[in-house]
Amino acid sequence: MSSRRRWATRGLLGARAVVAGAASFAPSASAHPLGNLSVNHFHGLVVRPDRVVDDAVVDTAEIPAAQAQGLVDVDGDGTASPTELAAYAQAQCALLDAAVTLTVDGQPHALSVTSTSFVYRPGQAGLATSRLECRLEAALDVGSAETIVLADSFLADRVGWHEITAVGDGVTLVDPPVPTESITGRLDHYPVDLLSSPLAVRRVTLRVVPGVVSAPVVAPPPTARRTGVVSIEALGPFAGVVERINRWFNDLVGRRQLTLGVGSLAIALALLLGASHAVLPGHGKTVMAAYIAGRQG
Repeated sequence: MSSRRRWATRGLLGARAVVAGAASFAPSASAHPLGNLSVNHFHGLVVRPDRVVDDAVVDTAEIPAAQAQGLVDVDGDGTASPTELAAYAQAQCALLDAAVTLTVDGQPHALSVTSTSFVYRPGQAGLATSRLECRLEAALDVGSAETIVLADSFLADRVGWHEITAVGDGVTLVDPPVPTESITGRLDHYPVDLLSSPLAVRRVTLRVVPGVVSAPVVAPPPTARRTGVVSIEALGPFAGVVERINRWFNDLVGRRQLTLGVGSLAIALALLLGASHAVLPGHGKTVMAAYIAGRQG
């Protein structure tokens, strides 16, 4: 590789790192509220008279998904086979199961994995994101329980969206602190008006009453409890400019043929995105997210 090509490659890799934090504020990054470094969690709890079911999802953005590809493609042939995907899903769900704790009236109850799934999805700049789905279940006598607590410490050092929902099926949840429906569709689509203040619900405490009584009091969705959130659309023409710049950058970093000109332009765009994101909402939180990801992730 020539020195000019090597310089362009290094510059482009550096530009990718710079843009990771900045791109999280452009509308095109709404797929992952905290950017291309994030690992996002969802737990959908269903409390039944004889068991608790946790439908868990881990949505991993482009960079950590790329870092883990070697663990999925164990034979190193460049393609993750169905067998390799299934094996990785089982291994990761076992780790998730070990990191999720369930206590009933202060007593720990073991969860077991009953189904697993792992797939790749198209992401930005020609990279892939990954989606892990695990169903965890614990058998117990809910009729004699008063409180159920679930806490998630899986990949706790990673920045990401953390969401929990809970519903009662044959039992009543009294004034649950989390909504009954996911505002992201189980991490399929993230609301752009919450980019500056993503969810961080890692633990929930539920009060349970046997049987179905009058309609339970359901906590309002997170959008109704937040104040001062500025939507991307409210930023007017400036947000459109940032979005176009971000699309240009994604096109550049996705190219296979690297030249000195491409590397220089990518660096310039990365610096421009880095400067422009300072005037968008949530700047302080994104700086902290980028710092944590760089030091721990």
